[in-house]
Amino acid sequence: MKRYEVITDEILIWGLWQSVEEVDSAFKRLTSVQDKRAALSAQLRFRKNVLKQTVKDNTIYALSRTVDGKAVKVPIEEMIQNVKGLVRDAFRNERQSRKTDSDVPLIVGQKIRHCQLVEKERVWFDGKIISQVSLDKNELIKYLCLCNNPMLLTSLLLRVRLTY
Repeated sequence: MKRYEVITDEILIWGLWQSVEEVDSAFKRLTSVQDKRAALSAQLRFRKNVLKQTVKDNTIYALSRTVDGKAVKVPIEEMIQNVKGLVRDAFRNERQSRKTDSDVPLIVGQKIRHCQLVEKERVWFDGKIISQVSLDKNELIKYLCLCNNPMLLTSLLLRVRLTY
């Protein structure tokens, strides 16, 4: 669970890029190679480990590869293309699954309001459920929600108990 917290903390720094335009816009604001690599790595790790976005070729998530027996970082341009591909695929898959897949939870894609205590006062935030994360052994379904509260950008997990 600690690993997911670290990955979520990273995405809180850079934001979750959800369109090709967002990728381009966010990337233009980054000036150092170190920041560019860190932001792209955060996008890839979050989509793989938290959103559990499935792909045909897992090398799209690679941050390095072996060349002549040595680990070499994936070029930044390739990482940009990989993130853009994941963004396009997520959008495409969401639209396709909405039309044909009855297994997609109805709650995914829905807008919600979330209340949080801020300096001992209740503050309401708008959000959108973007993914079902998992179903655990206690039959709790976890959903990932994006909220307009910068401190909760991706860290809110809703837990729903299945009832029969």
